[in-house]
Amino acid sequence: VLFAATLGNIKAYFTAEGLTYRYDDYSNNDKEEAGDADADVNFKPEAHYLSPTWEGSNRDVTVEALGKETYYYSYPGTIKATVFKKIIYRNVYPGIDAEYVFPDGKEGIKYSLILHPGADLTQVKIKYEGAKAIHLNTNGDIIIASKLGDFTDHASISFYQQGLGKLQTKFTLNNFEQSFLIGEPYDKNNTIIIDPWVTNPGFT
Repeated sequence: VLFAATLGNIKAYFTAEGLTYRYDDYSNNDKEEAGDADADVNFKPEAHYLSPTWEGSNRDVTVEALGKETYYYSYPGTIKATVFKKIIYRNVYPGIDAEYVFPDGKEGIKYSLILHPGADLTQVKIKYEGAKAIHLNTNGDIIIASKLGDFTDHASISFYQQGLGKLQTKFTLNNFEQSFLIGEPYDKNNTIIIDPWVTNPGFT
């Protein structure tokens, strides 16, 4: 794990392969219901995971944190955790970067794909490990059902970084694998930003 974030009741862990979400389920504490005084001490919650990983990505990807905050989080002992606003996976695929942002006061994670000139978007695939089901809704969003609840990857907005206008973009699905499709024709010699938005069930 390179970085971690708390998203309501869900934890997000960033690795070289992508994200892993974790939710700890305390609902099966039978001893607590029976009035056992030691329940809180002995009970271990059941952990559930969902991992949207970059399938076939560059194993030597560089992961960089930007936007360092002046404050930090303290943990028992002498551990201090530095806080950042943005995480960038550089060259996650040849010529393609992935950028994660944590907007103030908003739920979920904002992520973008940055396609540098000449990049091949067909290489980008997100595989959902730990999902129970996945489907596209009528709005073009991807709904990922999991033991953590339903995640939504909202239909993306895509545009040229140089401000040459928006591009028609949609998700495609192959079983539990998500891809991106930009309507033809488009100028592959310009930098393109694909800008979806993931919301998660950890916010109540």
